[in-house]
Amino acid sequence: MSTFEQAARGSWTPAQLEMSLRGQALPWGDASVLVELWRGEEARAKEALRDGSLTGAKLHKMSWRVDVCQSTRHVEDVGEACAIVDLELRSRRGGEGEEGNSLRFEMDRGQVEAVHAEVERVRKAIARAAGGGS
Repeated sequence: MSTFEQAARGSWTPAQLEMSLRGQALPWGDASVLVELWRGEEARAKEALRDGSLTGAKLHKMSWRVDVCQSTRHVEDVGEACAIVDLELRSRRGGEGEEGNSLRFEMDRGQVEAVHAEVERVRKAIARAAGGGS
């Protein structure tokens, strides 16, 4: 594993990278250039590492609109507002580019509220894992 890959996986600061590079046989000028490069490219390096580790589809685009239900299994729901959600998913297949799939579905008010609550739980879990609290 390269030093930069270790830095990306470990969320190293530029100071941590500098300490690691000092232990290698690099002229000090080269090490300082690499640390400056890390300062500018750290976010992209971490994103590339994350994207390379994902094997399934990922959300490329999401759009939605509010509409009125015209037909439903439950007569009392006719005329009620509902959300029409479109998700565009992309997945990489063996380095041959990205393949896309679209998914469209309806959600009533209760379903939207339930999804919102779950997304909020995910957001808080990610914040905790990243050390950002909630």
